[in-house]
Amino acid sequence: MNETLIHPYSGSSSFFKRLTPYIVLLGITLIIFSFLGARDFIAVPSIIVLFFICKWFATDNYPPVLMIAFAYQWLQVSIKPIYATFTMQSLKDVAEFPDHIIKSYLLSCLALLALGFGVYTMLKEIKIYPNRILHYLLSLDTKKTLITYLLFSVFATVLYGLRFKIPGLFQGIVALGYIKWTLFFFMFYSALKQNQYRSLLYIIILFEFISGFASYFADFKTIVFMVLISYLALYQIRHKQFFGLIIAFVIFGYIGVIWTSVKFDYREFISEDAGQQVVTVSDGEALSYLVDNVGNISDEQLALGFRAMIDRISYIDYFSSCMAYVPNVLPHEDGKLTKDAIMHVLVPRLFNPNKAAIDDSQHLTKYTGVFYADASMGVSFALGYVADFYIDFGPFWMLVALFFFGLFIGYIIRSIYRTSLNSFWGMAIMLPLFILLYKYENALIKFFGNLIVFWIVATLFNKYVCSKIDSYLKRQV
Repeated sequence: MNETLIHPYSGSSSFFKRLTPYIVLLGITLIIFSFLGARDFIAVPSIIVLFFICKWFATDNYPPVLMIAFAYQWLQVSIKPIYATFTMQSLKDVAEFPDHIIKSYLLSCLALLALGFGVYTMLKEIKIYPNRILHYLLSLDTKKTLITYLLFSVFATVLYGLRFKIPGLFQGIVALGYIKWTLFFFMFYSALKQNQYRSLLYIIILFEFISGFASYFADFKTIVFMVLISYLALYQIRHKQFFGLIIAFVIFGYIGVIWTSVKFDYREFISEDAGQQVVTVSDGEALSYLVDNVGNISDEQLALGFRAMIDRISYIDYFSSCMAYVPNVLPHEDGKLTKDAIMHVLVPRLFNPNKAAIDDSQHLTKYTGVFYADASMGVSFALGYVADFYIDFGPFWMLVALFFFGLFIGYIIRSIYRTSLNSFWGMAIMLPLFILLYKYENALIKFFGNLIVFWIVATLFNKYVCSKIDSYLKRQV
């Protein structure tokens, strides 16, 4: 591909310019609340990080995938400082591990800047060609994009059910399933741009949202993010749309509070107290139980659910606990975790069936000195890739390592684009990468491995499958 089309409208900095007033307004509001409360202005660094994330990635030259992925990681780092500011408390007052919470928060802010700048450095020369994408969109048959998405969704679901039966290909099967969202992007774009089959598109989105609750982890948020990213790629955001997005954010935030309030009872029901992360009841039974629970939820449960959701989203507490333990009790690993992540990819399970499974909770327990229930007990808690780099290299050199890791991520993205069939495919194949990039809690060994596997799968898909699907999707002249 000679050019890479990332965003389908002109003006490389217009998106960022439209967001800037809202970032400034949020910053001023937090400063006022901080002045009225603890007067520590602890949320100010998070506003600076948000500014640079938007400056680098909220542009019409980049897919909104990067902006939303980094913005969610920013939320995981910043939600407790912001919550503390609005409730006029100090960050230590709302922290589970307060001793190093400020240091872990500030270091996490720097970590996001280092990683983001690395990615931005690799992608900043990408250009856009809006006329070419419009021409390509008009060549698509909307009905065929819907059919292709539905067929691939069924295929991905069946294949996903076989992932444990073919352990050597587990990651590859999961990565191939992510291609579903590339086809979702085609369907979403074509239906709205050509104003055809919109009702069916909305039904599919609603089905994806509702069916997401039938899984153990209730993966309803994935479709929400995919719709948001696709919407931002299709429409220029003006003030009216921005306020609409804020309302949608509040609504889904409320849904998140409700889910947090009932999820533990729900998970016990769908697993029938098996102590495993499995679903042993039908989708109908699971959804019926969930509806009954939601209907009986109390105001007290909602209040507890809101605070629990803050704790669930935030991921600086575990890092704070880690900083209290490393290097005071355990020394820094001097690159061991990074080496293990690389070796885990170089020796796949297909060639080493005895390779140990990754248990995030055991990793967290080892490097915090605090016991956490593990996968054998039906739960999992992760430390996160930033803390892994800290364990390996300490507070300064971890930032250098994160910058180079960002360069590596950017190189993968650029490589996938360059193997894409055309500009639109280059943009669409980016959508699944959101699932790999948006979690601050990703363990380094999983983060690195999943990126490599998706890189391989996406490249093979672009080379051998993409052209066949593309030919099918075209209108018959």
